[in-house]
Amino acid sequence: MRSTIYHIQSEALQPFVQYILFNQCSENESPERIISFPNTNYCLGIQKDTAISMDTNGMHTRPESGIHTYISGLYTSPHVFHQTGKLDEICIDFTMAGYFRFFPWPPLCYQLNNQILTLSFGAQANTFFHTIFQQADLQLRGQGIEQFLLFCIQRKTHAIHDFHYLLAEPLYDFSVSALAHQLKLSERSTQRFFRKHFAITPKQYLRIRRFRSMLEAYKETDINTASWESLAYTGGYFDYSHLYRELKQLTGLNPTSFFEAIEQIDSTVIVGTERVN
Repeated sequence: MRSTIYHIQSEALQPFVQYILFNQCSENESPERIISFPNTNYCLGIQKDTAISMDTNGMHTRPESGIHTYISGLYTSPHVFHQTGKLDEICIDFTMAGYFRFFPWPPLCYQLNNQILTLSFGAQANTFFHTIFQQADLQLRGQGIEQFLLFCIQRKTHAIHDFHYLLAEPLYDFSVSALAHQLKLSERSTQRFFRKHFAITPKQYLRIRRFRSMLEAYKETDINTASWESLAYTGGYFDYSHLYRELKQLTGLNPTSFFEAIEQIDSTVIVGTERVN
């Protein structure tokens, strides 16, 4: 599978959309097993002529004409995606503030719903994305989607609390008390805030933040010379055993297998990939 990143150019949109990812695969390419790791964003996936089904082994694509959509976000275990056959997919990754700016319903870990575009962006959205899929140049696709989102955001009236913006600030102490201080709330109010707005607890959210902090540290580290202990400390873990336990729970892999499996896309997105024979 080939993946390409489009970076958001508009300063007005950057607080709400992290990037746009294009995933493409031809009919004759070898099947792949792709692992999507926990993150603090929400992904709107839009596929042309393929749809996703789910079972106990993960998610699978199947041929089905038309535009098909899903949303995923704030999950605390890896999402396994089995890619077979042709794929043309747009993934728009929204920040937490962006989710509440664009989508009119509470977030869930995973939503398969082909009405997402119409309900969130209006009756013209399906026609717009049909046209976008006809554009072969992916950067021009990205520019078109960015302009569409800017147009839509001008018409959105959803109230966004300052809390959603504060969650994007750097966090160096991965404790509920530090998170509450960042949000300018008491710990009890922080618990209530997460119960009201998200499908996870503050502790689960902090686990994801610390995992992502470790990945950012990994990007800046020469893994051939760095020690596991130094990577653990830099990423915010107490020690290597703490890192080991968290990686197993969040990715399903031990550290060695994890770092062998991961692939960076444009130094922005990290996924796990495995060819399937």
